[in-house]
Amino acid sequence: MDGVEMYSFLFFVISVVSCILASEEVCFGQDFNGRCTRGDYVLMKSALLGRMELGGCLDTDLGYIGCHQDVTSRMDVLCSGRSSCRIQKMTKQDFDEVAAPNTCPNGLELYLDVDYECVQAEALPITTLNAETGVELNNILWFIEKALSFYNYVRWIDIDSG
Repeated sequence: MDGVEMYSFLFFVISVVSCILASEEVCFGQDFNGRCTRGDYVLMKSALLGRMELGGCLDTDLGYIGCHQDVTSRMDVLCSGRSSCRIQKMTKQDFDEVAAPNTCPNGLELYLDVDYECVQAEALPITTLNAETGVELNNILWFIEKALSFYNYVRWIDIDSG
């Protein structure tokens, strides 16, 4: 093909037919270690940052139990598609770029409540043209993911090749 470059990318379609669900409560200053067995990949289901309930990280009710910020999108970027995911000595700054509103007042001790699945994945090649077409792969994948989001059993994510 003269003048048109072709790029081939490898992505994974996730099928949650067989999966392991993990839930973790991670206090600030602790490490988050999401990991799956060999051949499985992390698929982030939900992540809330806040003061959801008294428990391992919170032992005092200061009147703000239940406040939180949905940080699923940030954890999805950091972890989904990898066989393991680690955030060392987690702090609030790890989530500063999240657009979702935080309903907790400043200065309160927060923690992260994470739910993720370890799922098996299948590789599918996806090919797209470069700038001559004006189409970027990320836009195509965003559209496909939004179109498929009606189905709980299918998800497109970048996969960690390392």
